[in-house]
Amino acid sequence: MTDIRNIILIGRTENGKSTLANVLINSNEFMESAGSISETRKIQIKEFEETIDTSGDQVIKYRVIDTVGLGDTGLIEKEVLYKVTEASHYIREGLNQILFVTNGRFTLILLGYLNLSFLTKGLPNTPPSIIHVNNSSLKGRSAATNRDIREESRKRLLIYLTTCQGIYKPENLDAMMIELVVI
Repeated sequence: MTDIRNIILIGRTENGKSTLANVLINSNEFMESAGSISETRKIQIKEFEETIDTSGDQVIKYRVIDTVGLGDTGLIEKEVLYKVTEASHYIREGLNQILFVTNGRFTLILLGYLNLSFLTKGLPNTPPSIIHVNNSSLKGRSAATNRDIREESRKRLLIYLTTCQGIYKPENLDAMMIELVVI
């Protein structure tokens, strides 16, 4: 495994993958959609570093890979899967985390994608997690309140990511159903 931790975000269109990516990198560089057609038409990748101790000596470098939404109404399924497999180029040295992003509608179709052998073949320690993204309305709240909520969500998510352990195996699904609410 390299010095960078690779995280891939997978989920249906409009479930909050790009929102989650923006929370992780603490920026708005990933394009987010407000409608039913995905803004993510190709893989988006950003890297960031996070200091994990008060002295500033321990820094973790992350690479966040946002994929095309599964079930994208503008693409056929084969095109979507092809675009998702393009991520394998960026994770040759290893994949630390697969985040299946859902907004509460975890369908049988999405469950079918949990067996991502085309991405994880030959890669050790690839534990998938299911992340619930609660995209509550921003209306009626101050910008400062929204920033505070986002920063708290980011802290919880980064703590979770630094403690992830396990091995990706489709037969371990029950143990991998972890829910994190990211607002």
